[in-house]
Amino acid sequence: MYKLKKTDAETITTSLKDILLRCNLTIDDCRWQTYDGAANMAGSRSGVAARISLENPRALYIHCGNHSLDLALHDCVKESGIISDTLKFVQDLAVFIRSSPTRMAQYQHIAEEINDNGMQVENPHLLCPTRWTSTVRDTASGMASQLKKFSTYFGLSFAQNIFSVCEQVASTLQKPSITAQTTVTCVTSLKTNLQRQRDDFHLFYDQVVTSSKAINFVDNPKLSRAKQLPRRFQHEDGEQHHFQSAKEFHRAQCVEALDACMAALQERFDQEIYSVLMNIETVLINAANGHTFELNDAVKRLYEEDLDFDQLKAELKLLEGIISQRLPEVKKVTSIDTITSIFSTEETDSSQIVMAMFNVVRLLQIYLLAPMSAASGERSFSSQRLVKTYLRSTMTAARYNNLIVMHVNKARTDELDLSLIAKDFVLKNERRVRFFGKF
Repeated sequence: MYKLKKTDAETITTSLKDILLRCNLTIDDCRWQTYDGAANMAGSRSGVAARISLENPRALYIHCGNHSLDLALHDCVKESGIISDTLKFVQDLAVFIRSSPTRMAQYQHIAEEINDNGMQVENPHLLCPTRWTSTVRDTASGMASQLKKFSTYFGLSFAQNIFSVCEQVASTLQKPSITAQTTVTCVTSLKTNLQRQRDDFHLFYDQVVTSSKAINFVDNPKLSRAKQLPRRFQHEDGEQHHFQSAKEFHRAQCVEALDACMAALQERFDQEIYSVLMNIETVLINAANGHTFELNDAVKRLYEEDLDFDQLKAELKLLEGIISQRLPEVKKVTSIDTITSIFSTEETDSSQIVMAMFNVVRLLQIYLLAPMSAASGERSFSSQRLVKTYLRSTMTAARYNNLIVMHVNKARTDELDLSLIAKDFVLKNERRVRFFGKF
């Protein structure tokens, strides 16, 4: 842990350089950066990413993929009235239930009665802190009438339809081993799914209507009374649009939400850095399949000190033969993982292949080093209260840092030989030898 006096970009940059220096690393060794979208970290002019890129242009900045997805969903909710109203209702309902132990017990009892599949009953979760300002009876009455509306049931079904697929993509984007190829594939699949939902709205609407009829207290879909816009707000002579049916009204709301989500995904993931990663990926896969390949000028300019491009071109021509020899079952390479596997095996000649294909391995390392997600770093911050609880308030900073390092790197910690550590500890002084003996 590093104590900061301020959280401005200059202080954070100085602190990062100091930490690297303590670890015997330099800014020149940095190849990628990833942060969330905060201005002090990702600002294009004076943020931490911009300051480090000025000293080392090869330290390219990538916006965390999962955070980009969260921001895209936030933009979608902000633009969509049906989803924002639904989330507000869910929040108010969760506050109402959780504020009373009696209502919480009643909720759990009802949920267990209608739970047919034997799954664990989830308690209502709060979306954000909300101030309680209404009386209990009025609030319960208002929520009961809200639950009876078809628009509420439709909004819940529609929000679940969007958030479920986004949740699946988010879980993939948070994996430590996520690559640019997987990120682009997941986002492309998500946009395809959203477009399919847009095209097949009539099927979804019919399913919601059918399922709502199975719930006795949900009203039938109906169109709200048309309201005439006041004359002072009408800037054109054309007639005001009125929906002819409830289905048409709900379709307009869904299309607005889906279009906003797809536009936000396109904007958030349309980063210039992806062109560099996609070019490296295309070159490696094309070379592995024996096709023509060409690195673009941006890649050559960035990594002219890391790679010998003449030697790289010669090595790439040999890549197809090496793959066919070591992986004869592979007919066509479609993933970077396939190329990675031939260099990461434990066979005796693997190290010799790495030495012979030095530039290819270096290019592959540059590609795989790209931090597509900051979730692992965020989890390390979330684990602070697991390591240092209120009962351990006197823990020193040195011990705390050591425990955090072991907690974050659990796999490597499990591989440590405890007997060697104990032996090293005992041999530090004679008193320990007399007390513990020999290992």
